[in-house]
Amino acid sequence: MLRIATIGTSMITDDFIQVVNANDQAVFVGTLSRDANRGAAFTAERDGERNFTSLDELAAAADVDAVYIGSPNALHYEQALACIAGGKHVIVEKPFCATDKKLHRVRVGLKREPASEILWQHDASGLVDLSDDTQ
Repeated sequence: MLRIATIGTSMITDDFIQVVNANDQAVFVGTLSRDANRGAAFTAERDGERNFTSLDELAAAADVDAVYIGSPNALHYEQALACIAGGKHVIVEKPFCATDKKLHRVRVGLKREPASEILWQHDASGLVDLSDDTQ
């Protein structure tokens, strides 16, 4: 069973959680929002187990295997790095990084946490595995 948490409370994040909840191989754990009350309500309305109140708490959560990042674009990079450092698989909405230097730092982080992967939705054609240096 893949245990998934989310960051953000957008309509896209809601769509993602609906897919998770419809899959018998995954379960929605909870969400992290910049607004703790909104995050708690969002989690409860989607049958999550608990909300998260900080990025550090989410990254360290032993009951979370993967994190979907659907927060504002400027936050994607730092949130992805924190989740990778916590050993989480990461799925992140576009855009992911603003510079090649930031992308390089993420790839270095993935090498340090070989159990982690990051998938990035580059465009409508599909996902890119950023742990693969050939892509």
